[in-house]
Amino acid sequence: VSSLGANSFAHLWQDGIPRAAAEREPDILRRSRTLVAAAKALKFDKSNLSKESIVLRRASGSLTEGEVIAVLNDFVQRNVMQVTQSGYSFVLPIFEKWLIESGMQQLISDTLSEELAETTISQELNASIKSREIVELTERWPSYRGQIIGPEKVRAWLEQVDSSFEQRILFEVLKRVRFVNETEIREKLRQSFAFVRQGIPVPVQRSKKERRTDLIITYADGEGKSGSNYAKLFADENRISHSCIISKTSFSQDFENVSSGNSVSAVVFVDDLAASGESLSANIRTFIREHAGLLKDVKIRVISLLATEEALLKLQKDFSQISDIDVDFRTCEILSEEHHALKRSPDAHAEIANTDRTKALLVDLGAKIDKRRPLGFGDLGLLVVFPDNAPNNTLPILRSFSKSSVKGKGWTPLFERISHI
Repeated sequence: VSSLGANSFAHLWQDGIPRAAAEREPDILRRSRTLVAAAKALKFDKSNLSKESIVLRRASGSLTEGEVIAVLNDFVQRNVMQVTQSGYSFVLPIFEKWLIESGMQQLISDTLSEELAETTISQELNASIKSREIVELTERWPSYRGQIIGPEKVRAWLEQVDSSFEQRILFEVLKRVRFVNETEIREKLRQSFAFVRQGIPVPVQRSKKERRTDLIITYADGEGKSGSNYAKLFADENRISHSCIISKTSFSQDFENVSSGNSVSAVVFVDDLAASGESLSANIRTFIREHAGLLKDVKIRVISLLATEEALLKLQKDFSQISDIDVDFRTCEILSEEHHALKRSPDAHAEIANTDRTKALLVDLGAKIDKRRPLGFGDLGLLVVFPDNAPNNTLPILRSFSKSSVKGKGWTPLFERISHI
C-alpha cells in the first residue's frame, strides 16, 4: 500500500464533478481537504469516523463545516464512502489504508501547494493597481519641465516590472514623492529672507523701485545648474539687484565691482537641496578659505529649500567650528522619513513599503542605472522632484535611464534628470 501513489486513487476525488475542466479545481481542493481531515480522524480513532470528528480536524480555515458535509454527501452518492452506525467508512478498504499510511501526507503536500498558490494569487490581486488610483495620484502632481506626467506614463513606468506585487511596491514609493512646485519655491525664498536680515543693517531706500545692493547672492554649484536659477529667484522675490548675483568662479573680481561704492553686509548662498550635507559643507569651507580676505567683515548665510535632518545637523555643526567668520545655515523645510524610499510609510500598504523585498527590488532596478549607487548619491534614496529637475540623491529609477542596451534590461524614468557637464 505504501508504494501506491496518489494517481492510483485520484479518480475518487477528481471524477464526477459536473463542471468544465478549468472550473473543477475548487471542488477537487475541497474534496482533498476533507479526505485529509478524515484520515486524521481515523488515525485518532479508527472506530469513530463521524461528521463531527472530520469537521473537528479540518486543517484549512477556508473549508467550512457546510462544505465538509456537502463533500461527505457527495462521496456517499458516488460510492466512495458509506454511512455506518457510527458515522462513515470508506467503501474500498485499500483506499482507507493508503489514506492513513501515506495518502494523507501526499494530499497535504498537494493541498498546501494549492493553498500557497491561492495565497500568491490573492496577494497579486490585492496588489493590483486600479486605474482610479493612478488618476487620483497624478491629478495632484504639478507639471515637470513643462509637461504633465499623466496616468499613461505612470502605468508604462510601472509595467517595466512584471508582477503586480512589484508594481504595487513601486506605486507605494511613487505616492510618497515630494514635489516642490514653483509657487512653493518662491514662497520659501521669501520666508528665508527673514533669516538673512537678522543682524544686518536696513539700507536707506530712496525710492520704491530701488533694489538692495548690500547683499551678494551666489550658489554652491556651477553655472547653468539649479543654484544659479534659485539665486535669481531669491533676488527677484526679495527685491535685490541682479547685479549682486555673482558666481564662485569670478567671485573676487565681481565682489570688488559690487562692493565699490556699496557696503556689503552679507554673502548669501542659495541651494535647492542639502541631502547629506557633505558637498555643501566642503564647498562653503573651500569658498571661505579661498576668499578669507574679502569676507573678513561679511556675514555668510547658507540657505537650502529642502534638507534632510542629517544634512541640517552636519552643516550647523561644521559651520559652528568656523571661528573667524560669521557663517550659518538654514533650511526652509526638513524632509521627513516619508520622503526616503526605504523609510516607513504611513500609507495603507506600509507592510509592503518597508520590507527586504522592497529594498531588494529598488537596489536591483537601480543597479541597471548605476551599479555603485543604486539608491542614488549617498545611498539616500530620496523621493524629491523639483519643477525642472530631479536631484542626483533622488532614487535613480525615478530620474535616470539605464545604460544597458540589452533588450528587456533597459529602464525609462518618469522624471528625466538633466545632467549638467
